[in-house]
Amino acid sequence: MTDRKAQEYIPKWHRELDLFSQIKPLLILDGNVLDVYQYPVEGSIPKGSIVRLTDYLYYFFKDRGYEAIVFYDNLRGFYNTCEPELVKKFGGMVQAEPYSGTIRAEFRGAKDTGAVAMVGRALAQNKVSTVIVMNMASRYISSPDNLTQEEVDSFSGLVRALLEARDTMDSKHVMRKNLLVVIANKLNDLPPWFYLQNPNAKSIAISEPSKEERERLVMGENFSSFFARDIYEADRPAYEKDPESLHKVQERFVALTEGMSFTELNGLRKLCKKERLHIHEMSTVVDLYKYGIRENPWKNLDLEEIKQAAVRFEERVKGQPAAQSKTLDIVKRAITGLSGLQGSSHGRPKGVLFFAGPTGTGKTETAKTLAEILFGSEDACIRFDMSEYSQPHSDQKLLGAP
Repeated sequence: MTDRKAQEYIPKWHRELDLFSQIKPLLILDGNVLDVYQYPVEGSIPKGSIVRLTDYLYYFFKDRGYEAIVFYDNLRGFYNTCEPELVKKFGGMVQAEPYSGTIRAEFRGAKDTGAVAMVGRALAQNKVSTVIVMNMASRYISSPDNLTQEEVDSFSGLVRALLEARDTMDSKHVMRKNLLVVIANKLNDLPPWFYLQNPNAKSIAISEPSKEERERLVMGENFSSFFARDIYEADRPAYEKDPESLHKVQERFVALTEGMSFTELNGLRKLCKKERLHIHEMSTVVDLYKYGIRENPWKNLDLEEIKQAAVRFEERVKGQPAAQSKTLDIVKRAITGLSGLQGSSHGRPKGVLFFAGPTGTGKTETAKTLAEILFGSEDACIRFDMSEYSQPHSDQKLLGAP
């Protein structure tokens, strides 16, 4: 994917939210709902801003012209941290007084003053286009398979509110649906009869950031934020002359972060900057984040010493200048982080050397010398005599008995 396409990519769940908010009065968001998200378009906030899901939904619906956007959870009642004034507008619609920027209401409360009754009144009016986002819905009930009568009545009240939901029209004759958005960790945290065979409901799964979303984060304007300013300014000129190398570094990072959330990607960004890593070292932060500090002999290597390694090869191996030169070229690329980036596979070793020739030409001695130069000891060279594995069952020496 080019940088331009990465910038223009809009997540599937965002597109579904845009589509079905015009059709269904109930939208259920489930899956990766505790993450933060990168806002993909220019609107009430700058494109590329990273925000929580509730803030994301606020800006999403505000950009679509909704006049009242409120959130609900069992701990706070009705609220809006982005624009508290909207709570007052909502309170006027449902005949409730805001209390310190919120409206206190229990999900399983009284029929006239509980949260479900307020949702019903807000969805049934047609004067103000309204979105109610019920957050942390997985915690509203103890078990979807063993509901109390009070819990059954509460969800039944929501079903009735959806049946009575009306559309609104503004002064420009733009029609909008009054919406109820329910956020749950898993869809089956809710009573099945609430959403199954319910023509008013649409479930939208939010997954971990796709490859395209991670590319947009890394290959867009946020890339420089992964590095300390002085390090980025020092490294940038070299990669401006060789953009292909920069693209390979970014591609490797994108591949290694598959399955990670935006919260984890943000952690990688902060860690990369804190550790003052250079651009070519960017991918090493993934192992540091996953496994903590581990000794890495490759980081202790001195490129200047490697440049003098040809002398040590000549002392131990005679008559193989071409093989020695090629070996050192691969080692230098491995140390500078320019190996293992080709192709679609990102699990390749730092370098592969294949020494071929008759006995006595220096193959084993070259390998031992390389191990001593890189890791300080010949013992780092592990030798397997393949003649010992000629029998069909001899592989058990390596793999173990079945």
